[in-house]
Amino acid sequence: MTISPGRTVETLSTNEFGRCLTLIAECRRLLAQFYRDPDVPLQYALAHESTHIYFERPARGEDPSGFFFARMPETISASLPLVAYMGLVVVRRSLAEKGTARRLVTTFLREVRETVGPDTDVLAWYRTATPFGLFPVQALLRDGFPKAEGAASERALADLRELRLAHGIPESEPSDHPFVVRGYAASRYNETESQFIAEYRQSRGQDLLQRLSVNESHGDRLLMLGYVP
Repeated sequence: MTISPGRTVETLSTNEFGRCLTLIAECRRLLAQFYRDPDVPLQYALAHESTHIYFERPARGEDPSGFFFARMPETISASLPLVAYMGLVVVRRSLAEKGTARRLVTTFLREVRETVGPDTDVLAWYRTATPFGLFPVQALLRDGFPKAEGAASERALADLRELRLAHGIPESEPSDHPFVVRGYAASRYNETESQFIAEYRQSRGQDLLQRLSVNESHGDRLLMLGYVP
């Protein structure tokens, strides 16, 4: 699938990706720029976060500039519509500002819509611990929550309860924000990435994750959800 001149987004099933040792090695090299142990997020994404892997090449024959692991719509609860999951995203830092992550995610969302048709609701969700992860709910999904100030609709809260139940995600403490999950994730950013995020925040001001005391180094995550446009 051609996205723009010189750039191509390609898709493989998880099984196909697992047999492509060169792509796995390239993805691991990218992850090593951001994570203490790149195999922790990679193995989790392959085991739990993906039916398909999307990757973009800046030009024919070049190494991928980014990878995105995602699950196509599936039934996980009789109380929910079809559910899609938006998992691990990793892109070259030098290309991040050129929209690699957005192109990968929007390609997935477009394929989801094409698969289910125009009239079928699909709930998409993910988890994040960085300010960059707030963007899809705010800009790419319909009726995305939580909002920048932390608010959520009754429907979003009901969807969240069903997602937690279906996936065995523990409920938040009564005193905590309902979208926060503490000590849940095993992967950790390395010092370079942690410093990059800290400097980014200094230039942008306090974000929702900071206000809710979501601490990436403790495994905390903010759950995010919305509907596929």
